[in-house]
Amino acid sequence: MLRTKKAFSYRLALSALALAAITGASAQAAITSVSNSASFLKDSGLTPGSIITIRGENLSTLTTLFSGSLNPPKTLGGVTVTIGGLASNLFYVSPTRVSAQVDPAVQPGLQTLVLNSPAGTFTTSVTIGKAAPPSLVSLSFLGNRDGAVFNAVTFQPGPFRVTTNGAPTDLAILATGLDLSAVPTVSIGGVPVPVVFFGFVDGVTGLEQINVQLVSSLAGAGRVPILVTSGGRTSDPVEIVILPEVNVSSNTDDDGSARSRELAALAYVPGTSLALVADENDDVIRVVDIAARRVIRTIALADGAEPSAIAVNSAGALAVITERGRDKVAILDLAAGRVLAEIAVGEGPSSVDITGALAVVVNQESNTVTILNFVTRTVIATVPVGKGPRSVSIDQASGLAYVTNQLDGTIYAIDIAGAKVVNSIVLEMNSRPQSIRVVQGQGVAIVTEPGAGAQGKVVLLGLNPASILGSFLMNPDDSGGSSDVAVFGSKAFFANQAGGTITIASVPLGSGPTTLKVDAGPRALAVDTKDNLLLIGSEGTGTIVLVDLSTQQIVGRINAILGENEEDDEDEGDHGGKHNNNDDRDAAPNLPVISRVSPDKANQGDRITITITGMNLEGATVLHFIDPDSQGRGRGNGQKKKGGTMEPGIVASNLRVNAAGTQITADVTIAKTVPKGSFVVQVSSPNGESGMKGSNTLKVN
Repeated sequence: MLRTKKAFSYRLALSALALAAITGASAQAAITSVSNSASFLKDSGLTPGSIITIRGENLSTLTTLFSGSLNPPKTLGGVTVTIGGLASNLFYVSPTRVSAQVDPAVQPGLQTLVLNSPAGTFTTSVTIGKAAPPSLVSLSFLGNRDGAVFNAVTFQPGPFRVTTNGAPTDLAILATGLDLSAVPTVSIGGVPVPVVFFGFVDGVTGLEQINVQLVSSLAGAGRVPILVTSGGRTSDPVEIVILPEVNVSSNTDDDGSARSRELAALAYVPGTSLALVADENDDVIRVVDIAARRVIRTIALADGAEPSAIAVNSAGALAVITERGRDKVAILDLAAGRVLAEIAVGEGPSSVDITGALAVVVNQESNTVTILNFVTRTVIATVPVGKGPRSVSIDQASGLAYVTNQLDGTIYAIDIAGAKVVNSIVLEMNSRPQSIRVVQGQGVAIVTEPGAGAQGKVVLLGLNPASILGSFLMNPDDSGGSSDVAVFGSKAFFANQAGGTITIASVPLGSGPTTLKVDAGPRALAVDTKDNLLLIGSEGTGTIVLVDLSTQQIVGRINAILGENEEDDEDEGDHGGKHNNNDDRDAAPNLPVISRVSPDKANQGDRITITITGMNLEGATVLHFIDPDSQGRGRGNGQKKKGGTMEPGIVASNLRVNAAGTQITADVTIAKTVPKGSFVVQVSSPNGESGMKGSNTLKVN
């Protein structure tokens, strides 16, 4: 158990958990929902001792946060909460939300919750469960994505390696609502891991922790889910990234630090020998020539984009990229190699599929999907779905989109033309579905559950009528769960990240799956129909492994982390080339470039109109003025980009960009408190941000 340096991190986690998902107030006073604060599951997520969120309208006249970690008050901001007649500890109160802890002595069953505040008295009924699923805390505090998980020795968040200082790595997983009467079971990427401690966090009220030990087979698995089963119920999935070990053929720096590139998604460009690779750490899309076996272009995205999924239209002209870090999608012109526009969708977009000119985007943190026209760049509708939606696949014949919902274990069918849910399929208890792939023309879809166990559980769905046709185990090696799935002809292919393999099976499923050893962390799959190849994006090595669809054998590898201007001097098969210098994003040809700033001098307290001349300035959204003598870093280039600190006293507004994208005019206000000196002018746009070198400075006298 962590006992010393963890205190700050855990207090921060508790405070953020209390502050998660604030919504605006309206006129009517009422409680609208009560849910677990980590997973946001209603009723089934409420247990004695768990932290809960009470949402409503005009619940309080004040906004107050308990700033400590031990002994939270029973009254906060004039608010009290009782459940079953027992007073709750309070962490946060506001007009729209109250965060509290169910008293551990509250009896399971239907109980009355009473909230008293200066705004009034509010009463509702809640079901307190004895065997509710435990809820894992996420860093987004929305019940999914990156987990609140720490190295139990170094107290650092991920990514992680399977060893720390020569010993197996212990991880501390934060949770609430854990059944402490028996040892929980924990799987990472479907692989069971030893539990070495479970109980309350030392020194922090309301939080629990589970310490587990990573096993060597997980090395290089990449981004994989953690699931905890306690009292017969399974938690919400959260994710961690597991790196390869140091001094192996992998995408790592020489000093063994975390790699700066992370392959998240693959997409084939129809009718060509090209594929697109999304690098969620470097904020780029790389265009790969499969026939030439190399990256031929790097397309920069906006800083902090975190691209997580790609869909390419049938003409091979446009691509839609989900930017999970910006709550947007980017529309790429593949011929020009640039972003045409960004479109705001919901929070945490994680998956996208295309039919005609329409894209269906899964918003993982908003519990919605966005339907948009990517040609006219307009949002058509936002459709509520289940809890924690993760993946989407469209049945092109019926015009229905099928969406997996991880937190409530369901599949929703959405009528795209009508922008509404028309059906739902409830999977078996404890199901946490991830990827889905419609088998076109066969009336079925395949769903993966990577956290369900090491045998690679998948579910076969019937689409007409909607039904569960069966569950199948697709990893006969028992080396980890299956994540992504691709289908070509009568074959289905599954990526087994933890096992470093793919499974090859016949469709329909059920007989004789076989595995093929590939590279570490196979995370994304795509089919190159022109070259008759299965493309496998391996997060652990930064490679695309090529498998001949006829012989089902490996026929080549492509280093997908080197840009077109970088070199790899190593032999094929060793993918940590010494010239992997992480500069391809900074050299991307679509980045904004500033050649002149006029005027380039101003005084403290001035208000001026500034003109910036350059190229690729279309869609510019922000001008920053950066002190180059201070040290900062952006998200791009794996958060290793050298830069400076933005000067908040210099503010640009009313940006006007000419049609050619060669000139920006903006109004600039310089505060009297701005220190004298030269500041680098930087343009931010959907195509990234301009560099820190050149004649792009404004001198303040």
